[in-house]
Amino acid sequence: MGFVITEEDGFTAVHATRNHLAQPGLKPHLLIHPDIAAEMGSSATDPDCVVLGDAADGFSFAAMNTAFRLLMQGKPLIAMARNRYFQKQEGLTLDMGADACTLEYAGPASRPAALPPCWYGKIPRTGRNRPADQARPGRG
Repeated sequence: MGFVITEEDGFTAVHATRNHLAQPGLKPHLLIHPDIAAEMGSSATDPDCVVLGDAADGFSFAAMNTAFRLLMQGKPLIAMARNRYFQKQEGLTLDMGADACTLEYAGPASRPAALPPCWYGKIPRTGRNRPADQARPGRG
């Protein structure tokens, strides 16, 4: 087909979240995967929101409790995605949607997490989701 696609043509949840945080000048507390830390920067010393990304093994009780305490202070929760699971070579793997739901449930008035505005209803076709999930935007 002859398509030339560069890295700049890609648009990910990380890009959407980073752009969303930059516009209002938000200062996030980041609970994210180490592989995206360089792109997202570091957590603010005085955060005004909590950003939840795929932190993998970084989802410890202490990390979740820190996020919970910030939410209880009225800070909003911004989730990079709400996926329930994804496919790895060894099988289906729990994704961060469960952690977003945990924080939503525990937080004040069970306020739902916000997704970056340009990310609603999108499931990337990376091969990590099952075909049936493509018909369920935001729920895969």
